[in-house]
Amino acid sequence: MSKHAPAPWSHDGGAVFDAGDWFVAHVDRHQSGPETTHANARLIAAAPEMYEALRRLLAAHAPICEGDGDMGTDEDCDFARAALAKVEG
Repeated sequence: MSKHAPAPWSHDGGAVFDAGDWFVAHVDRHQSGPETTHANARLIAAAPEMYEALRRLLAAHAPICEGDGDMGTDEDCDFARAALAKVEG
């Protein structure tokens, strides 16, 4: 299980905050335009919910992911597991 700051996270354009309004991340506005900065901040702010959604989907589809591969989902399941592993370290 990831030990990230509690969700939900929010952003004010370039800074991302956790549920307790504590600073989580800063998106550098000088390296990209405002549109990219806001998109990156939204992506970072959505990270805890995306992590939980992926974890739940993988658990719900465990019979398919842990089966013999007849459903053609081995690559997708491996991709999801690899993404979770990046978060979990």
